Amino acid sequence: MKAPGVRRPIPPISSEGSLGSTDGSEQPAPDSPYQRIATDLRAAIACGALTTGDPLPTIDTLRERYKVAAGTANCAVAVLKAEGLVAASRGKRAVVADPSHLEDQGSSGPRRLGRPGP
Repeated sequence: MKAPGVRRPIPPISSEGSLGSTDGSEQPAPDSPYQRIATDLRAAIACGALTTGDPLPTIDTLRERYKVAAGTANCAVAVLKAEGLVAASRGKRAVVADPSHLEDQGSSGPRRLGRPGP
């Protein structure tokens, strides 16, 4: 049993997409519910079922469809937002982002999250 207030460190995610353990060894990423939702939405975008400007299903729809908590559905959308596949802002419905900005990034890696520096 875990002592109250004691948290396990979150393992880092490697460039290959697998979770690393806190001791440096790597293990395959588990098929968690938010990953499954993100994978399904990513596939819908890739095959053209969802195109630029199309709204993603609402958090309530994802929650009901996948039988998950709202936080889990939000996490899946946050993953896609971090990847640049969707645009979302607080209080607005997430939409499929314009893919042209991804081509401009080239090999520079993912966009920086958070506020811009000085």
